[in-house]
Amino acid sequence: MNNRREPTLAFILEEVRQLREEMKARDRALLTVRQAAVFLGMAEKSLRNRISDGSFPLRPVRLSGRPLFKRRDLEDLVDSLCSDRQGQGAVQEWVHK
Repeated sequence: MNNRREPTLAFILEEVRQLREEMKARDRALLTVRQAAVFLGMAEKSLRNRISDGSFPLRPVRLSGRPLFKRRDLEDLVDSLCSDRQGQGAVQEWVHK
């Protein structure tokens, strides 16, 4: 007997939303906070909290008052986390800290 549960509609819709965000952001040089959160694999609210309390290592640029992140800076952050801690789980560990 298969004990695996079928995913809920809410779960599927959230996965589709995240994929759409990733596709929209793929070629952009500047990412919104939501897109940056998806890129990093963290909740948007968590990223906003880290920006507000100063614990996020990158400062967003502001365009018409909106905080945006340079895609290259986010890529460099992920690369540095992976190389500093010698492992793929380093980013997830840092994100969920």
